Amino acid sequence: LSSNGITGRLRIGREGFNGTLTGPYDGAREFVKSLRIKWPKTFSDKKGSEGDCYNNFKFVDGLPPSQRLKNLKVFPVTEIVTYGT
Repeated sequence: LSSNGITGRLRIGREGFNGTLTGPYDGAREFVKSLRIKWPKTFSDKKGSEGDCYNNFKFVDGLPPSQRLKNLKVFPVTEIVTYGT
């Protein structure tokens, strides 16, 4: 993430990743590309593919650097979504 200029917050749990990340156009796409290379069955970009699930990443382009998140925080969590049980 850091090598691609990505900032924001990324929670990592057994269910997967959840977060909001900001960064340059190419940096964000390189990060997603690296996920798909490292874990192709988990981060498939095609519906109906051989993978465990389909991931459609949302990109918002044109965010000025002054509006990007300032720091990067990646941390493990027990649950991505807390069910309160």
